[in-house]
Amino acid sequence: MPYISDREISEEGIIFKFCETEETEGVKKEAEEMLKDYPELVESYEKLNKPLKTFSTNSKIMPNTYQSLIENCLDEEHYTAALQFMDSFQNEQYYPSKVHIRQVMDIIVNPKVDKDITYKSYKILQHVLCSTGSIAFENIWNFEKDHSEPEDVWPIGYDNFWMFIKDKFNSLAQNIDDTDQSSRILLLIEQIVNVFEIDIRIKKRKLSSSILLRLVTRSRTSLRIILESLILSGFSKEISMEAIRLLQRLLDQVNYNISEPAYINNKKRPSFHIEI
Repeated sequence: MPYISDREISEEGIIFKFCETEETEGVKKEAEEMLKDYPELVESYEKLNKPLKTFSTNSKIMPNTYQSLIENCLDEEHYTAALQFMDSFQNEQYYPSKVHIRQVMDIIVNPKVDKDITYKSYKILQHVLCSTGSIAFENIWNFEKDHSEPEDVWPIGYDNFWMFIKDKFNSLAQNIDDTDQSSRILLLIEQIVNVFEIDIRIKKRKLSSSILLRLVTRSRTSLRIILESLILSGFSKEISMEAIRLLQRLLDQVNYNISEPAYINNKKRPSFHIEI
């Protein structure tokens, strides 16, 4: 029986190790190929390999001394040094500031940055998420402008998180021939979806405080418009199977969150699914 034995991030993107049987040696295959030929194996692997650890409730932001070293490197665009500092200082006790997390996310999709720095940035954010949980990402998408300075709102140029997400999925279709930039966008979207999934698992007894639900309730756009725009993005003929899979994971989280009583009062729970 075929199965997936491993998953890794490389300069070629997401790579799965596919085994035909338990006796055969695994073969590395790109995510796009696996999602076309074995979508059920990819889904099973992802569900079985989500981290099950209990996160510390005592994690806190890095001391100012650490933050200053990272900030100086980022300001001078010495990204390799900044990422090395962040990786060294990050642990189960300390996590980076929200400003630095946003900057690292910007690095991921910056076409001027070397590809190895892009993947290092993604891996560091994964390290933050897997060591301290979602606490480091709690307020990086704060769109309550009455309580935030414009420079504290991320992403730059957007006042609506969902328009940002829609734009990124649309960019995947527009950049179909630019595999380099498409892979960067996919990494950023995957990181965001990973944050939502971990956050929901941590707060499953109190979904009203989940990051995703707060983003839905803060949005100036109705939920119907949000979902319609996301689903329509998934029906583009040019969008990759990997992008569709990420979109499905995102819609699954939205669907799960809006069943929370804090969001709907005795309304029928909607359901969304995209066939891949």
